[in-house]
Amino acid sequence: MLSRKGDLEGAEKNYLASLARARQQHAKGWELHTSTSLAKLWQSQGKRKEAHDLLAPVYTWFTEGFDTKDLKNGQGVIRGTRRVKGRRVCQGFTPPGLRETKLRRGQ
Repeated sequence: MLSRKGDLEGAEKNYLASLARARQQHAKGWELHTSTSLAKLWQSQGKRKEAHDLLAPVYTWFTEGFDTKDLKNGQGVIRGTRRVKGRRVCQGFTPPGLRETKLRRGQ
């Protein structure tokens, strides 16, 4: 909500507080949702590496449920953090959901 109003600093502060609470409570789904939102914000500010470094470890914790909205959103953000002007920023990481898709297709 704050990011929509242009208060990016306030939005980041709230996301960080939410992330800390999710981690404190070991709520992985909540942590994924918040990490994805914060990563989107950072990505919009050109902080692609920071966004990737935040979201990738949370995303890789999951081993199933790749058809859920939060994991699909996380995967999309991770894909967006991997390229800057046609070159890879974060190499060596393939989101698990994408890995399974490639295996099913025989790639």
